[in-house]
Amino acid sequence: MTSEKLDKQLDVLRASGDTLKHLRLPGGFKTAIAIAVLVFVCWNMFFTYVRPDEYGIKVVRIGLNRGVQKKEYHAGLCFVLPFGLQQMYRLPKGIQVLELTNFPQTAAWLARKDRAAHIQTSDGFFVDVDVSILYHISNPYLVFTTIGPGTLFEENGIIPKAEPALKETLGKLTTEEYDQFVRDTVNFLVYVGEPAQLQRRSLGFPVIAFLIFFTVLAYAMKKEYWKDVK
Repeated sequence: MTSEKLDKQLDVLRASGDTLKHLRLPGGFKTAIAIAVLVFVCWNMFFTYVRPDEYGIKVVRIGLNRGVQKKEYHAGLCFVLPFGLQQMYRLPKGIQVLELTNFPQTAAWLARKDRAAHIQTSDGFFVDVDVSILYHISNPYLVFTTIGPGTLFEENGIIPKAEPALKETLGKLTTEEYDQFVRDTVNFLVYVGEPAQLQRRSLGFPVIAFLIFFTVLAYAMKKEYWKDVK
């Protein structure tokens, strides 16, 4: 780089510095920026947002009423003292899904996945049961105080109890009874998925016969109308 080019760039930098020095923001604008920053800081320090699909459980660590509060917080902003004095924990409110399967790629995307239940039938054979368990938290305070925060309701609550509950029920069946139970369950789910399926199938043959009859009739009419056309 030549000395002339270097001098020109230095002149440009000096001119930019002089321009910035002469820039003055209005006092009201500075105040507005300060207030906006203060509101943002207070918002993040003193409020926690609980989503519509969540329960909020507040834990107070200092004061006369310290401990887990029995009040359930629902959707909206909740006041929480900062610096660890209070903390808001959130638990899911909607339907939760636990998929016990050896093929996790076939499970629901948002479901919690674990291995299939390994169950011994009453006649001594072992079967792997793929099952979907749907549940929801109806008492968040009880779940929080007996199991804990976060996803501990899955780790220490649902998952350890799912397989024993299935073993207690399905373990009383023989292999043949288990196979029949699976067939009955699948047939019931198919029926629930489309109750009108039997009626739809029963109407299929008359509808096809009707269409074939009128196709033949339309073809005969076409032949009759066009027989004299050369």
